[in-house]
Amino acid sequence: MPNPDRLEEIQRELAQLGEQVARLQREATDLRGAKQGTSTPVSPSPASARPVAFSRSNRESDAERALEQFADRPVNPADVKRGCITAFTWGMVALIGAVVAVYFAYYR
Repeated sequence: MPNPDRLEEIQRELAQLGEQVARLQREATDLRGAKQGTSTPVSPSPASARPVAFSRSNRESDAERALEQFADRPVNPADVKRGCITAFTWGMVALIGAVVAVYFAYYR
């Protein structure tokens, strides 16, 4: 069953995106005009002057989209093994470097 609150939220986000696209198009037009030497005066619109408010649900949906992006990717065991071995190797190099530094600094 569709969630009516989610539909309203999506429609609100689409409206905000439309406002942002319009603002970016105006800025691009102004920059093109300035580049050609004929700039048009910039008048900030009330929609672009307002900061965009992000609600908790927006952040959660962004996180969910990011997780879904990686959930579709298959996990290669060889890559996982290579990553673990690389992390272990760099950890051992750091540990041995610290031991050698302490030896030369305090015991020699």
